[in-house]
Amino acid sequence: MEACRTDDESFPVFSDFTENMGQCKSVEYQHLPAHKFLEEGESYLTLAVEVALIGLGQQRIMPDGLYTQEKVCRNEEQLISKLQEIELDDTLVKIFRKQAVFLLEAGPYSGLGEIIHRESVPMHTFAKYLFTSLLPHDAELAYKIALRAMRLLVLESTAPAGDLTRPHHMASVVPNRYPRWFTLSHIESQQCELASTMLTAAKGDVRRLETVLESIQKNIHSSSHIFKLAQDAFKIATLMDSLPDITLLKVSLELGLQMGSSDSFFITLRKLGYDAERTINMSFLGYANDTVNLKLAPAGDGQVAGNVRY
Repeated sequence: MEACRTDDESFPVFSDFTENMGQCKSVEYQHLPAHKFLEEGESYLTLAVEVALIGLGQQRIMPDGLYTQEKVCRNEEQLISKLQEIELDDTLVKIFRKQAVFLLEAGPYSGLGEIIHRESVPMHTFAKYLFTSLLPHDAELAYKIALRAMRLLVLESTAPAGDLTRPHHMASVVPNRYPRWFTLSHIESQQCELASTMLTAAKGDVRRLETVLESIQKNIHSSSHIFKLAQDAFKIATLMDSLPDITLLKVSLELGLQMGSSDSFFITLRKLGYDAERTINMSFLGYANDTVNLKLAPAGDGQVAGNVRY
């Protein structure tokens, strides 16, 4: 990618490459053809982006040791930071689409394949970048990538067996143990951010919100992150420049219900921003005979932001 920069320092910059990896600034890139070796329409930039996407999406086992695990996370974030400097044009969007489809269908060589090793490096950070990049151009593909990446098999009690008639699926059959992932808290935070990004993008789309909710309930195991997502859903649903989004409020309540027993339900709702005053029907959560008194908490100006009624 450095060979595609249009500034005067594009060539000597290689010596400073590792020092400047963490800096995120706006840099102009252009497509420079290499007529002798590349096919029509290809350039150094398209090849650099495609190789970066292939590398980021490759399935790899989490290494042992704190330093090497932190290095895995840091290198991934630095490479994504470099990709974010590039403005996507039609040519690059085609590459993103092609690689996204390939990663979904590439089998055991892809970290986004259907079957992966239980200790494979999670794809949450990379998937969030792919999701935000593809969303304006191909929303269906963007959600497929993000939903596939939500899994965190290392926290599952048993790894999915898959189709054991295929030899490459045997890699996912491992003993039920929890390896020493020193970066697990960071990984779970990235998983939570990916889920929050999908919730924000799905506002107003009932089908997608239900799909994202199911994925959160299936894959996120941290109660603190579930609660954060409930808060995020509530905030997104009650933005002051628009009427409350009822579907997102349902998502917020559904996630709030996972925080504990019914005794702590009202405490959770109050933390989310509700006051127990108005009666609503909770049948949409599967409690056909139950009602709960709720209204949205007062906004900053002392006025009630809106009421949830069914």
